[in-house]
Amino acid sequence: MNELKRLKSIMQEQVRKIKKPTAVRWLSLHEAVVAVQESWGCLVLMLENDATPNAGDTALTMSLLRDIKTYSFISLLCVLRDVLEPLTKCSKTFQRDVIDIEDATMMLDTTRDSISALPDHLGTHLTALNAALADGKSYQSISLQVTEQQKATTIATCRKFVGALQSEAGKRFPAEDMSSLKKLNKLLNPKHLPIARDALMTYGANVLEDLAEVFPQVQGDRAKAD
Repeated sequence: MNELKRLKSIMQEQVRKIKKPTAVRWLSLHEAVVAVQESWGCLVLMLENDATPNAGDTALTMSLLRDIKTYSFISLLCVLRDVLEPLTKCSKTFQRDVIDIEDATMMLDTTRDSISALPDHLGTHLTALNAALADGKSYQSISLQVTEQQKATTIATCRKFVGALQSEAGKRFPAEDMSSLKKLNKLLNPKHLPIARDALMTYGANVLEDLAEVFPQVQGDRAKAD
């Protein structure tokens, strides 16, 4: 880690602590991906330096170097970062002590739209990578050869990953449940209440009927009377 800091200092880049991701928090995964993606060039240089005959366990070092000094590795890191940025923002919204249903559903819809667009409209970080490597140039001071087939493979992987995320989101946030939450928000959120007395007397009657059908244990007549 000290050598990595030294290399980043020489290259005048920000030193980030590489954190261990956890399986249950988008935030920790995002931070880990950002740290590795931004330190990728220095990691490659460090491994190349450690791969010298007198550096010790060169077999492991060479194996790691072969894995990470590839377009596949860095491009998928960029894809992960492009995907995780909107997901992390959405996750933070749902971690608040007090959640406004309207804000939460809006954030969820925005996140879905952002992620869904990625396979056809490349994210910021993958676009920057491809632009840097165009015409044989380097990315983070590392030269890589990239083919159109490799780019297509990355896009296909991105599409598959995004599809899996969309499927999981559909399971966790079913459309019917989200519709009911929006109706509850309209009914119970004070900021939606009308000011006029006459409008207030009849406000939410149709929404209440819909909710009574969704929750059959509450009798419609009783709900309307209450």
